[in-house]
Amino acid sequence: MSIRVSLQEQYQRASDDELRRLAEDYNDLMPDAQQALFAELQARGLRGHIDTARSVEAEAALRAAGPKYFVVTDAGEKMPGSFQVLAPRGPLRFPDSCPGCGKPADKKCPVVATHLSASKFNRLETLMYQVPHCAACARNTTRSGMLTALVLIAALAALAVPLSLWLGLPAALGILLTALLVIIGIRRGRAPVAAPEGIFLLDYDESSISFVFKSRVYAERFCEINLQSISIAS
Repeated sequence: MSIRVSLQEQYQRASDDELRRLAEDYNDLMPDAQQALFAELQARGLRGHIDTARSVEAEAALRAAGPKYFVVTDAGEKMPGSFQVLAPRGPLRFPDSCPGCGKPADKKCPVVATHLSASKFNRLETLMYQVPHCAACARNTTRSGMLTALVLIAALAALAVPLSLWLGLPAALGILLTALLVIIGIRRGRAPVAAPEGIFLLDYDESSISFVFKSRVYAERFCEINLQSISIAS
């Protein structure tokens, strides 16, 4: 009798909970044991256990391949009391709860970062993700963004008005042009706006993105759903 047949019989006698625990330790199993476990999970239709095994396998592959993606760490001195997660650059999923307060989300707020791209001849490059938020936190972000825009317009207008007068143009024209430039910059992500509640896009490069979250629970859920996406895609 082969080892695999023996394992299959052992897994057939195991309870669903015992199979779940084995799925959580999927990468600690020998290849024959992994195949036998996967076959038994499929035979019982335990989709959740299969996803668990795939998530464990995907997380191990990511860690072996390079940076520690989707691992929650303390943000440290950068943002005390917050939690940092490094993610591979590309499409990402966010939980359906608000990162600011944990309530169910029904709105979306843009999370934006801009930096110089070495691959694009030092041109400004903007990265943006639409992140679900609750209505209250979304309103707070909108108010803060409007205040930021008004302060920026006022500061630039203080420079634009004297320049307009010096050029012989109406002062109102300088203020209008300043306001238009700020609005265009915000829409393109190239002017400072208020960061949404509970989440901050700290930095990014050609291959990875660094997020900071207010809540560890939200950060862990963010990691979980993205690891599941990678598992299903693979």
